[in-house]
Amino acid sequence: SSDSGVATVSGNTVTLKGVGNTVITAHQGGNGTYLAAPTVGQTLVVTGLPAGISNQPVDFTAISTFSASFSVTATGSAPFSYQWRKEGGNLNGETNATLTLNNVQISQAGRYSVVVSNAAGSVTSNEAVLTVNPVKPSDNWRQTHFGSPSNTGPGADLNDPEGDGIVNMMEFATGSDPWASNPPAGELVKNENSLEFTYTRRKDALQELSFIREFSETMGGTWSRTGSPVETILSDDGVIQRVQVNTPAGTIGKRYIRLRVTRQ
Repeated sequence: SSDSGVATVSGNTVTLKGVGNTVITAHQGGNGTYLAAPTVGQTLVVTGLPAGISNQPVDFTAISTFSASFSVTATGSAPFSYQWRKEGGNLNGETNATLTLNNVQISQAGRYSVVVSNAAGSVTSNEAVLTVNPVKPSDNWRQTHFGSPSNTGPGADLNDPEGDGIVNMMEFATGSDPWASNPPAGELVKNENSLEFTYTRRKDALQELSFIREFSETMGGTWSRTGSPVETILSDDGVIQRVQVNTPAGTIGKRYIRLRVTRQ
């Protein structure tokens, strides 16, 4: 090829590279049986490159009622047209390089692809899988406080954006503001031979978190969950519960109590 920017030749295969003109030259050398064939040149005119895809759509995991998106990068000669599909069927009106699904529902989970076309041809992308998980109370909490439901970055469970020593999971669990310094959750009072540990918790957090009372005889000792602590709901306004957990004071009359919160 006289212009490798337009086309390249390898054996009997011509690969188009760009728009323009190039001369493809062919010849056949002679041998003891056949005479050499004369060199033949043919002009190849490329007016447009077929549509191709350089960046395929990738799998996406979304939370129900939030958004999901897929995108594709086309190659070849513009202009391009796009038609997104789900399970092989066209999605009405979804004709951009990016497919955005707002207020996504669990029923929208499935396999998505896109057909990219131009004047020289069309190509179908790889399929990408959309997984939609049910929305959890902590997703909405993170959206409110961090602008995203994702359990990553500043809103991650174990992050502490304001540096008060209380991580986001505990802030959510106890109904605290993650951007304001808060005192440690709960208060402990000795009542005769019983230790009364009182704390607040979000009622909806019970859908995804476990609240566990632990105690130790010394601050640096082993923390235990043994026994059958008595839990009493002191108040419940439908959003926040005030909970009291009673633990025996032990043989020496004192114990350290803490609240452990874990995902179920």
